[in-house]
Amino acid sequence: MFFSAYLGNSSGEQHWQEMLDRHADWLGLSAHAFSRRVADGRVFAFGWVSLRPPNTDALVREDADRLTLISLNTLTRAEALAQESPRGFETNATRMDVSLASGDVRIAVPVLTVEQFYHAGNGRGWVFGNDLRLMLRWAGLELEERAVYAIFQFSFTPPPLTISRTVRRIPPGTQFVLPPGAASGAIERFFDARDLNLERGEASAEELLQEALDGVLAHVPPGAAMHFSGGLDSGLIAARLAAMGRQDTRLQNFSEGPGDTFRDVAPAMAAHLGLPFERVEWLPAEIPGALEEPAKEFSFPFADSATVPTRMLVRAMSQWDSRPSMFLEGSGGGSLFEWGVRHDGWRMVYALPLPLRRTAAILYRLGLWRCDARAVRPIAVLHASTQLPLLHAAAGSHSTLNGLAYQVPPEVWDSLRRTLNEGLTALSDGMEPRDQVALLALLRNTAHMSAMRTFDAMRRRGVPVLYPNLEPRVLRAGFSMAWDEKCPGRNQRAPLKGLLARSVPREWVHWPVRAFHFPFRDTFAHPAVRALVRDVVLSPRNPLMALCQREGVERVFRRAQAGQPLHVGARKFVWGLTFTSLWLNGLDM
Repeated sequence: MFFSAYLGNSSGEQHWQEMLDRHADWLGLSAHAFSRRVADGRVFAFGWVSLRPPNTDALVREDADRLTLISLNTLTRAEALAQESPRGFETNATRMDVSLASGDVRIAVPVLTVEQFYHAGNGRGWVFGNDLRLMLRWAGLELEERAVYAIFQFSFTPPPLTISRTVRRIPPGTQFVLPPGAASGAIERFFDARDLNLERGEASAEELLQEALDGVLAHVPPGAAMHFSGGLDSGLIAARLAAMGRQDTRLQNFSEGPGDTFRDVAPAMAAHLGLPFERVEWLPAEIPGALEEPAKEFSFPFADSATVPTRMLVRAMSQWDSRPSMFLEGSGGGSLFEWGVRHDGWRMVYALPLPLRRTAAILYRLGLWRCDARAVRPIAVLHASTQLPLLHAAAGSHSTLNGLAYQVPPEVWDSLRRTLNEGLTALSDGMEPRDQVALLALLRNTAHMSAMRTFDAMRRRGVPVLYPNLEPRVLRAGFSMAWDEKCPGRNQRAPLKGLLARSVPREWVHWPVRAFHFPFRDTFAHPAVRALVRDVVLSPRNPLMALCQREGVERVFRRAQAGQPLHVGARKFVWGLTFTSLWLNGLDM
């Protein structure tokens, strides 16, 4: 369900309604709207683009002179509507309060919601919403170079930036306040890291995690489904559902083919738990369909290459007799229970003399970007340390082609660093460094990227998505544990493993951690993708190429299309430029 709201005069409302109708037609959905008059004569209108008419009673509370709206991305709608002010981790609902007496608008965005919320004001009025494409219809597209470079470098756009200078995103953990008659709004941070504190008593780490997970999963309606790799995160959620007697939950598995190390574990675990299982095989013939119309499937551009196999899973789900009542995703377990320990290693890297690290960066750009070998990793790490703040280097992966395929100007780098610090890093103020890395990894890798693979695809199809590892109960449980509980010795994610071992054979629990891989070579060697790269990505009409170094880009893409080795940092750039180019090319403005 995609949401939009308008505040302004009646003529602007008509334009907004036409925009809403056009967006719904483009997505193959329906538009629904209602409006109220503000005391100063302006109009406030709410609108939705969705598969079915929304239940406004569950989304909107109307008092004497105030409207309160919450998003659907929460299990606790009633509690969210009952709150009188933002409460950090109480709920994952985005909340919008509008005074019909004064026209005052307040929008509070939780710190770890997957939903992004935007605002844009011009002479016709103000528009708010959770769909960047819809916002661009109102405000127009003026490419924001900082956002483009952020996608190239970090694989996501840090708030408050968006791909366009005309639209701004409300940062997580903050409230946007638009006073009556104001020409601009203000951002007020309400999240405090102390909101994560939990009085845990004498419970062990496993007991604490079980109580939190079960409390979240108890709200899952019958007939749900989930992506299931057979790995630790999805395996634990499936195991807890099975322990609660939820054999109605359907597991959907993606296999990369005969070489997939989890090929046998996933169906065996599903059978052991008594849950229905379906496998979707990687088929190169399906690649063109997985890249088709990304602008219709995703509300904003990001650069998670596992989007391709996710879209194959979603396309397979469209053949089911009925859509699931809810979709579950295991994203975030690694960030919450493991990533923090990376801080210690990165701290030692940053202690090395800067000239040494800069020399390594030069070596990487001179040719090591062509290598896909473990031996290159130390050089790539040193290269990263010259470009990223320590916490962000530890919290997530990134492109490594700055200086070869693109060149971020110094003033843009300075602005991006400030944006990262103000929009994300500041949320972790007061936490110990390993907890800071964990929170930033959740924000960067999960909420901004991996979770988005399913969130937009499912809401376009009218299916709510639940991310148990982002729910307040589980987050509080995870952050209340000491790191020597979560990762004692080399036993990373120990509470997850201990809890899962209660339900399945231990050898499945200690199987090597599996990443959701993207068959990169198959994809970029495919004739249809080669044509897209030629006609869209490398086209002189592509506005992104103005921010690239064409010769370097072409060198990298030639290797990708020839199936030759590329370092993972180079592959991230190739995918980021490709996906963002296709997304921009497919926009209906």
